Amino acid sequence: MTWDPELATTQHAPAANGLSARWRGHHVLLRRLAAATLISSCLPVPTATQVEPAIPDDAAPQAASAPQAASAAAWSRYAAPEQGIYVGWFGKPNPVNGGGFSEIFSGGSNTDGNSANRPELINATLDWVESRFGRQMSLFHLYEAAGGQADFPGVVAAETAKRHQLMMVSLSFGPLTARELADGAGDARWRHWAEGAKAWGKPVILRWGWEAPSQPWARDPEAYKAAWRRMWRIIKTEVGATNVQLAFTPVTFATGWGTYPDYFPGEGYVDWVGVDSFESPERGFEDSIKPAYDWFAVHAPGKPFIVAEWGMKYASDDGTSVFPVPAEDWYGRTLAAARTYRNLKALVLYDNDQELKSALAPQWAGTVQLKATLQDPFFLRQSPALL
Repeated sequence: MTWDPELATTQHAPAANGLSARWRGHHVLLRRLAAATLISSCLPVPTATQVEPAIPDDAAPQAASAPQAASAAAWSRYAAPEQGIYVGWFGKPNPVNGGGFSEIFSGGSNTDGNSANRPELINATLDWVESRFGRQMSLFHLYEAAGGQADFPGVVAAETAKRHQLMMVSLSFGPLTARELADGAGDARWRHWAEGAKAWGKPVILRWGWEAPSQPWARDPEAYKAAWRRMWRIIKTEVGATNVQLAFTPVTFATGWGTYPDYFPGEGYVDWVGVDSFESPERGFEDSIKPAYDWFAVHAPGKPFIVAEWGMKYASDDGTSVFPVPAEDWYGRTLAAARTYRNLKALVLYDNDQELKSALAPQWAGTVQLKATLQDPFFLRQSPALL
């Protein structure tokens, strides 16, 4: 979507007594080498020599191999589920979805009157979602404008954690470009946000620079990658906020500023990978999501895949052209396809009509079937990382 909220010794058996003197000599030498290695491993390593993560080949997409299987320990490292898929939600009240809730939005301060600082509004919205879909969502998505200080949204974090929901924050720096961020313009705010997240201590997914390269802050691939790696170093290395999971979620459609592989910062600098995907009724999973899934299965194998904004557009973005009413199983078909992709770990509904037309009308048969499909326990109601 185009909305900007502000413009992670095998010990060998002892040698037999019949060894020759020559072999005993080798054995003594090996023991001395092992002892020296052990001593050197105990010495502190200067921080200046810290090695950054290896950056894989970021070439154009190529034919995908089968995704690598990951162990339960590997998935939990990213706060991703071993079994099942997170289903998340973001929404703004509008005439199509009927309203009755508040958009939960952070203005970058934990002391202002925004909805992100009001537990009664947060819980009323979470209750509305549960009532609308007949279940709790396992992931809650909010947007935050960094403003002048970029406070970590601790009130939302606390309220969603009570329900064992994973929080995902999309953090915007308004008009700052990737080049300005790469040159350090956002350092203090990145650091402050990460310190708040580290103090909180539980897993959280963080998005910056979503929908590259369509968004105005992300139209220079080299600057974008430099800004992303700078953000990674501040959050992960300087602050040590290892509970923050960084999600790279571009768009896949053609733009005049390159394609998403041009903007990929490298496997070592991301925790989650994925896309934002909004499609007209005639297009589905195979058209929009699978090509990106296949590319990331090669270039970021073993990383959980997320569709961070997901919806069917029932009309053109400006609302002037209404598409033919689709089959009621549009969402159900995507959810059925999602079950067959090992690395796909989250789908986040975008129940909104302001920036594009993807709100879910409660009376539409597709919404009714979506609600029924989501009763399957495969689509998780809680995050194992918050239990």
